[in-house]
Parts: sequence; C-alpha cells; structure tokens
Amino acid sequence: MTNYCELGEMALWAPVVLQPIGEAAFWNCPSIEAVFIPRTVTHIDDEAFQYCTSLRFLYAPKEIEHFGDAVFQGCGRLLTTVKYKFGDEAFQ
Repeated sequence: MTNYCELGEMALWAPVVLQPIGEAAFWNCPSIEAVFIPRTVTHIDDEAFQYCTSLRFLYAPKEIEHFGDAVFQGCGRLLTTVKYKFGDEAFQ
C-alpha cells in the first residue's frame, strides 16, 4: 500500500499509470482540494481519499466501475452533488 500524500499538492491530477487508485493512496491528505481522475481509471479502492478534509471538488468520469468502501469518508467539504453519482457506500 502506497500513500502519495507527501506530494503536498492542492490539486491532484491522478496519473494514467495509477490504475487502480489503490487502498489509502491519498489517505489523510489535508492539502488536496480538488481531484481530477482520468478515464483510464476504472477502480478506486477502499479508503483511497479518506480524511482528505480539504477536498471540495472531484471530477470522476463515468468509466469508473468500482468504488471501494469509505473512499470519501471524512471528506466533509466535498460537494454533496457528488454523492448521487457514487452511492452511499463510498462515503461510509
């Protein structure tokens, strides 16, 4: 399990080679405010963005087939409109 939080970026463009976005890949990264996921990513594993407390914006294409458990848990600033696309499991 690799955590990429050390990047310290405010906006994250998930690289194409990051397939899938692994378990806890960006866990507890308070500096991330926006995430842009490319169409090549089809899986986001458990807790990938859990406790990214500053995360407000997320672009995730419709090609994503799987969201793990608690992917966005603790991301209280994330816009609520995103929840409709991903389902409740991603936020628990």
